[in-house]
Amino acid sequence: MASISGTSASETLTGTPENDTIYGNGGNDTLLGNEGNDTLIGADGNDRLEGGDGNDWLSGYGGVDTLIGGAGADTLYGGSGRDTLDGGAGADTIFLEFDQAVDTLTGGGGADLFQSSISSFITGNTIDTRDVITDFSVADGDRISFGMTDGRLPGFNEYLLWYGAITTPGFSLVRGAELPDPPERGFVSVSTWTGGGSTYVIVDTNSDGRLGDGDAVIELQGAPVLSASAFAPGAFTVLGGTTGADTWTGGAGAETYYGFTGDDLINGQDGADQLHGGDGADTIDGGAGDDALYGGMGADTLYGGAGNDTLYGGLSPMQGDSDTPGALNKLYGGDGNDTLYSSTGKDILDGGAGNDLLMSGVGQDNPGDMFYGGDGDDELRGFNTMMDGGTGADKIWLNAANTITGGAGADIFYGGFYDFFQWSKSSYSTVTDFNTAEGDRIDLGALPPSEGVNYVFRGAVTASNFSVALGQHYSATDSGGSFMQAWTWFSGGASYLFIDFDRDGQVSAQDMVVKFANGANITPGSFRLDYFKGAMGGDGADLFTGGVGDDVYYGGGGDDKIRGGDGADVLSGDTGADQIWGDAGNDRLYGGDGADILDGGAGDDRIAGGPGGDIIHGGDGSDAIFAIDFQAADSTVDVDILYGDAGNDYIAGGLSPHGEVHGGDGNDSISGAGQLFGDAGSDWIESLGGVVHGGDGDDTIQCRGWESASTLYGDAGYDKIYGSVQADLIYVELGDASANGGDGNDQIFIDGLRPGETARLADVAGGEGDDIIVIQSALGNTTAVSLHGDLGYDLLDLSRVKTGVTVDLSKDTAQETGVGRFVLQGFEVVLGGDYGAVLIGDGASNRLNGGAAFDRLSGGKGGDVLTGGGGDDALDGGEGLDTGVYSASASSYSLIRSADGSWTVWDLRADAPDGQDTLKSVEVLRFSDDVISLTQIVINALLRGGQAASAADLDAKIVSGVSTLDGAISEIIKAAGGSTSVATLAYEFFTGKVPGQGGIDYLVSPTGPNANNLNSAYYQSFNYENRYINFAVNLGKVGEGKEAFAAKYGSLSLFDATREAYKTIFGAAPTDAKIHAMIDSRADYLAAYGGDGTSGIGTKAAMVGWLLAEAQKADLGVMARANDAWLTDLADGSAPFAIDILDPAKGYYKADFIFGGG
Repeated sequence: MASISGTSASETLTGTPENDTIYGNGGNDTLLGNEGNDTLIGADGNDRLEGGDGNDWLSGYGGVDTLIGGAGADTLYGGSGRDTLDGGAGADTIFLEFDQAVDTLTGGGGADLFQSSISSFITGNTIDTRDVITDFSVADGDRISFGMTDGRLPGFNEYLLWYGAITTPGFSLVRGAELPDPPERGFVSVSTWTGGGSTYVIVDTNSDGRLGDGDAVIELQGAPVLSASAFAPGAFTVLGGTTGADTWTGGAGAETYYGFTGDDLINGQDGADQLHGGDGADTIDGGAGDDALYGGMGADTLYGGAGNDTLYGGLSPMQGDSDTPGALNKLYGGDGNDTLYSSTGKDILDGGAGNDLLMSGVGQDNPGDMFYGGDGDDELRGFNTMMDGGTGADKIWLNAANTITGGAGADIFYGGFYDFFQWSKSSYSTVTDFNTAEGDRIDLGALPPSEGVNYVFRGAVTASNFSVALGQHYSATDSGGSFMQAWTWFSGGASYLFIDFDRDGQVSAQDMVVKFANGANITPGSFRLDYFKGAMGGDGADLFTGGVGDDVYYGGGGDDKIRGGDGADVLSGDTGADQIWGDAGNDRLYGGDGADILDGGAGDDRIAGGPGGDIIHGGDGSDAIFAIDFQAADSTVDVDILYGDAGNDYIAGGLSPHGEVHGGDGNDSISGAGQLFGDAGSDWIESLGGVVHGGDGDDTIQCRGWESASTLYGDAGYDKIYGSVQADLIYVELGDASANGGDGNDQIFIDGLRPGETARLADVAGGEGDDIIVIQSALGNTTAVSLHGDLGYDLLDLSRVKTGVTVDLSKDTAQETGVGRFVLQGFEVVLGGDYGAVLIGDGASNRLNGGAAFDRLSGGKGGDVLTGGGGDDALDGGEGLDTGVYSASASSYSLIRSADGSWTVWDLRADAPDGQDTLKSVEVLRFSDDVISLTQIVINALLRGGQAASAADLDAKIVSGVSTLDGAISEIIKAAGGSTSVATLAYEFFTGKVPGQGGIDYLVSPTGPNANNLNSAYYQSFNYENRYINFAVNLGKVGEGKEAFAAKYGSLSLFDATREAYKTIFGAAPTDAKIHAMIDSRADYLAAYGGDGTSGIGTKAAMVGWLLAEAQKADLGVMARANDAWLTDLADGSAPFAIDILDPAKGYYKADFIFGGG
């Protein structure tokens, strides 16, 4: 066996003697299979495929291909393109293709199958591109297959009908030529036409009666004569008549025949035939076998004959238009158990011998049908029909508007709950010969949907002036109730039966109404079953006492007392304050209206209270208890109290928050509002709003409080508790399984172990909402409990525990907190308590509250809010804009900034309630009366109150998180270059030291006594360099530094003075070239400020000012860099004043500050 694949080139590919697979791929290839059962695929290109010996499979695929099967039973598929296919010797299968190319097919020797696949939707082919078979021979066994076995065309599922040769004069193979057209929908004609030496097979696939593109046309050269036998089995499974009056007689097998139009005579003879009359007055005889006969349109006569036949007067029983209106069909079942359906006409149905079923078809309820059951036990289902059961034990449906005669035998007159809704539109049914003594009975079928409703036989109607009319009351005092009442009435020699199906106490369209023309006396014994088991009380206080059996009692009005005794009793109090005891047995108790007391007693009872404040006890057994009381949620009257007692009970309470449910012993299922108590046992409890106590046992408690919150207690046992969408209170213990608050702002309280229990609590989750999880006491658990805040702004409250606590929100693993071992997730707020807390935040914005005693709070990342509370606390905000919170007014505290950047906040009040706190990385303080920005204090220390806009902008950047305090200090130092640094650098140069604190404030502060300070309007008019120049001239020419400056620089030329000043300011002497570059073009400019010529002391002082300005702008040189370091200390309050910042001993000068002279 070989697998051979060609390339895109044109080539010859030859197989082996084995079973080969050869792929031509691209190119005009020659594929030779030789011996063996080969698979040859040409692919694209004009290929030649020769299978050789063996049963080969050849596919040309694309291109103009030549396929030669050779010897053997080959399969040839041309594919797209104009192909030539030759099967060669053997029984070959050659595919016809209805596409836009003409294929030429030659079967060769053997019985060949020309295989096609057609449907109702052929596209792409035309009658001009039909395929041609050159050597079709029926005698050799050649056949044409349409690709089906059931005779139905895929698409619309139409039957193919064989019409044979077209003999229409002048017919030719042109578009629009008339084709045979079946007279009914659902059929497609297949015909032939011979002309020009060929026979053409024509399938009218779109069933339009015209030849056209889209129809299937096959040309057979040699003009062979074709019949239906020329096609593969399954092509034609039905036979059809003509538009005239056909006579057709079937054979021994099972056949399908359509008469179409005309008054046809059809006889199926033997076999299970399917015979359709179609239009016209047809006569159809099924003969022997289980036949299906369809009369179709028109007045038809159908004979089932022998066998179990099905006869339809019209098209089918499911079509509302199944026959000609008014047509009289006659259906005779004959021998066998037959089924007969009437149609829309006035039909006569005669079942004949056997147990027959006679029915009105769906929607075929026109008056006038007549049904005769004949011999046998027949069933007749009619509406507005005359029905006669004949001899035998028949079942006849009462329905409405029927006239019914049971005939001889014990007949059943059937009427279920749903069968009488139309009697008021037409009439009630009349029974002519009801005879209880003969065995006739009334069958009420199944009970209506209201489970547990019972029948009570009331006897004769007691209302005066009664008539059979809607709205008439059966009794003057009884308006119906929780049971179905049966009433009788006699008038005009006839008797009537009424069953109040809708239990409204009056005649209604839903009630059963039947007339008995012979005046039959209807009693409970007239019914097939013992439907009427109940006894009914009156309007007073009745007393019923049951026995051993299954009793049914209805109290009616009044305050009744009903005792069921043994047995499965049905007891209903109806209206009034009733007392009902079920006693032993599986009883059903219904309180009805009023404040009832119900006790199920022993057994698995079903108890329903009803409106009114009921007290219900289930008693022993697994009971189902229902309050069935829909009082308003705030109602304090008519409150139900339900007790499950012993057993695994199901209890559904009411909606009042004042109601109570007690599960009692057993594993109970409880739901409702109000107070729910599981009591002993592993209970399932669902609260609709209220208070739940699980009691002993492993309980599951959940809420469906869409409007009201719940308070949930697991109590003893391994409990699971789930909150609602409201703000629930949940109490869980270390011995429970889990708790989840659900949606809403919940509070979950966790307490320690009960005596005898072990720690098994695994998970507590707040759910969505702003939840609070409270640790009530030190749990001491060694196995970690997972506490989840989940979505929302959630709080972990440790403040109630009398011990120190440690919480790290950044940890996602188990941690020992001092009150228990937990895995914490999703908390934003932690309360530490009064015994000392170490609280660490995470990357979110946390609120940490230490409480009394010494606390250590660390915010971590995010904008945190830290409250130390009482005691001397340590607060570290970490990254982000953090806030410290204090309880009193700002004036009650002292704020001191340390050299390391931390702050000390002193509580100045008596006894210092908030203690002395140390703050690090805290940017804002919030007091009871004010909010203070610590960064603003730092900014003011540098700018000395000047440049308020810049200070406010920097403060805002820190508040918003855009900048940090260190970054702000750097920006402030730069901003101070035009104010504070002017004074400090000039004083350092001319006096050998920076000013004192008072001096700086005098020179810089806009609120001091110096009107011409560096932040004044006077200096605001100067640009950056001019500020330094002006200040230097004032200080070096006429100010404090004039003597020292004159002594050193007075005798020097401006050129030499520049070299010396540069060396002092930058740390290294400049080259002559650099000096020339600096002063040659600026000498006059400097002299203008100095006011004493280019060699004057004022001009030299102006030169110094200019150099200081350039050093400060570029942040270069020893003076500018040492000044920056001093200002940084000034920001945190640690800088000394009036010192020489160029003195290495003072710590501000560094050798790497020196900038080369260059």
